[in-house]
Formats: sequence, C-alpha cells, structure tokens
Amino acid sequence: MAPDYAWLRPVYLGDDLYANQPLCQAIREAGGSFLLVCKPASHKTLWDYLNGVDLDTVTETHRRGTAKRTYRYRWMNDVPIRHGKETLASVLVVLNLLAFALHTGCDLIETAWQKARARFRAR
Repeated sequence: MAPDYAWLRPVYLGDDLYANQPLCQAIREAGGSFLLVCKPASHKTLWDYLNGVDLDTVTETHRRGTAKRTYRYRWMNDVPIRHGKETLASVLVVLNLLAFALHTGCDLIETAWQKARARFRAR
C-alpha cells in the first residue's frame, strides 16, 4: 500500500479477513483500489444491507461437452463496511487474551516438549 506504487493504480485483492474499514481506508489513502470478499457469516450487517438492493450483475454460461455452468457475478461500489459497534471491541479483547494464554502455555511446556522429543526421537 505504499504511495510509491500509486502511479500503477493497483487493485488490492483480499479474502474475508481483509474486509475491514481501517485497511480499506489505508488502501484508498495510498491511492489504491480494492476488491474484497465478504462472507455472510462474518459480515452479517453488510449482507443485511445488501438484501433487497438491485446489484449490478453479469451472467455467463459456459458449456463443456454436455455440461453447462452458469456463473453470476454481482458487485456494489461504496459499500459501508464500518460495523461492529456493539461487540467488536469485546471480541478483540477475547482474541488477545486467548493469544496471550496460548503463548504463555507454549512457554511453560517448551522445555518439557524439547526433552520429550530428544528422548523418544522419530518412530
């Protein structure tokens, strides 16, 4: 997202994990564009927003022998992606606490793990 590459007019692609307001804002401020996937389970408010909206759609049908496949592409520009005002902070706190607990557990058993591996070797 470096401004050095803005002259290339990059389009950043990302899965559901990257579909968040701070990252989208950083990409736009650096002069880039983005195309991100949003799954219904993790972006419920966004999908609620899209229900009932007439989206731009392109449909393509491809035939290979007797098999026929239809692909439908839908998109929307300027979608509001800043959600999570009620529980987002709580979720992030819990995830951080879990990460610290996991790291602490790994630190506590690292010596025992190394000793066990040295003693039993590959079977």
